[in-house]
Amino acid sequence: LPSVTSVMRGSHELLRRDIGSENAVLKIKYEVHKPVLAENTHVQGRLVITLGGKGGILASRGHAREFASRGYLVLTHDRRGNQGSSWGIRDSQRYRDDSSGSFLAEPLTHALDTCALVDSLEEFQVEGDKPPHWLGESSGARMSIYAAALRPECVRSLVCMNLTAGPKAAEVIAHAYHGENADDVRAGGLDALRDGNQDSAARMDDPELVEELESVGAEKFIAWSDAEATFVRTHAVDGYPLVAIRSGTLARIRAPSLGIHTFGGFDGMHTAEAIRNFASGVSGSECEFYDPRTVNEDDVMDRIIRLFEST
Repeated sequence: LPSVTSVMRGSHELLRRDIGSENAVLKIKYEVHKPVLAENTHVQGRLVITLGGKGGILASRGHAREFASRGYLVLTHDRRGNQGSSWGIRDSQRYRDDSSGSFLAEPLTHALDTCALVDSLEEFQVEGDKPPHWLGESSGARMSIYAAALRPECVRSLVCMNLTAGPKAAEVIAHAYHGENADDVRAGGLDALRDGNQDSAARMDDPELVEELESVGAEKFIAWSDAEATFVRTHAVDGYPLVAIRSGTLARIRAPSLGIHTFGGFDGMHTAEAIRNFASGVSGSECEFYDPRTVNEDDVMDRIIRLFEST
């Protein structure tokens, strides 16, 4: 196994031609964690995508380091509207979920962004065995589900940790991701984001992201944020076993899949029920439940690796 790992950090200009504009270029902040042998030789490793929750790269860095230490080449990134990546408002549009006929925004848009990023890996000298394995946690798990359902050629295996289900979870997500920012801008204009939540305040330190936001304007930003929040709130009840994910979407997944629960349900969002809904909706999926008071992270990682090695 590698004795240490190295990290490559940067921003990639991601061209998304499939969102209706050939000028749709997103700035995506990413990290690539590489396994390194003792003699400082990089390993041409198996590829893993790891996606965290609201914290983006910060939330997934622990998993990325652990996978790299076990010989995997790992990509993680901040999705649009999160941490160091573009807001993506100018080029945002709702996608049609063919299984339901309804239009979807987040997390589907984010999942397709990640698939496009995987397609362009060689542009910044990152190579590895494709298709990659995917590990998503919380909101990152919802992104991973859509990737597996709609771009199966991009997903070798799928692990979803600590998923969200139900109206309470939807309300928290709607406010934390969208509503809070909209309220700040209503009260004090775009500059209010500098004093808002930690995520938006950090993003206002990047001149490119500020320029993008100013080109959109406060009115459109508020309208976009409100629409996203409403979408999340209204797609978490009948026919939605997970927040913003329909039963038909789960049924389309063919990749070997595993659901893992380590939260214990104490926050009312990341519940054991959500993992059961995932496992019952995805044919052949398994699920594991760990007591958060006694869970050994090595045991969890070993279980994930067993799935990866079997595919």
